[in-house]
Amino acid sequence: MDYNVHDVVGVRLLNPSPLDVAMVTKQLGPFRGDLVKEPDVTVDFVETLSADTTRNVEVNETGFTDKDFFIFDGKQRVTAKVAFDQVGQRCMIVSQTGMERIPLLIPILHLTALKSDYVALNASAFVHQDRGIVATGWSKGGKIEALLAFGLRGAPYVGDHWTLLSGDGEKMFGLPGNVGLWEWSLESPGKREPGQLRDLALIPSNKSKTARPLKFFLLITRKEPEFLIQPTDPFEIAERMISATEYEQWPFMQKYLAFKFAFPGRRNQLIEEARALQYQILRRALAGKEAYTVWHPYPVVLPRLYEAMSPFAEA
Repeated sequence: MDYNVHDVVGVRLLNPSPLDVAMVTKQLGPFRGDLVKEPDVTVDFVETLSADTTRNVEVNETGFTDKDFFIFDGKQRVTAKVAFDQVGQRCMIVSQTGMERIPLLIPILHLTALKSDYVALNASAFVHQDRGIVATGWSKGGKIEALLAFGLRGAPYVGDHWTLLSGDGEKMFGLPGNVGLWEWSLESPGKREPGQLRDLALIPSNKSKTARPLKFFLLITRKEPEFLIQPTDPFEIAERMISATEYEQWPFMQKYLAFKFAFPGRRNQLIEEARALQYQILRRALAGKEAYTVWHPYPVVLPRLYEAMSPFAEA
């Protein structure tokens, strides 16, 4: 069973149950299909994954034997065996069957994409009047709200949480999934909006598409009730978002540091150099793009967010 993520990253499943396939599809989206190259990541599902002789790094979180590194479920059950020194090459993950998710699969895909000159940006993306729009920012900064605000006006969905950008700035696509909603989003003014928002929350993954990113919006919350939108140097957005990317990758990096503690002689050059590579690709992807900073109240009313952003998205 193979997953071809836009010819950038290939994933192969070995011995998956139907539930395992459904779980991976939920994580990755509808990318099942033939690979154009050997798989970058192989996930081997096993009935029993045990490590009786495991020594702990962090109790109930990570452990190791003489050769292997294990991830636990926060209790005492082993969930996966991961070879961090293989990430970016032909990485093998051995997973217990029947899990709710594959640990670290998404960050491993993001790192692997760097080798194909793609960077994963914590951003939503959509198309408005034939223009590819990227809305980015810190966690809970308003990215999803921007997607919803424009989606209510018919903007096609590209991605909701992570958007992959090509280094030449010509392509973007997301790893599809359901759009998360806060309760207050469903209470935004408008006779039909709650129903429309629920429909958007169930956007089928096959509606995702590739688009050419033309405009970037950095969303930041503030206490003042007014909206303020300012033209911004795109490289300033790159500077800010490389820190946001590091923040989002921190859970993965914690596991990698535990791996290096367990095996002092084993390192991964791609992971070690990831920040520099991400920053380099991000700067090239944003070079010459139209960019804005959106200062907005929190929580934000979706129609007001659209009214504030749309003149800049259309200009």
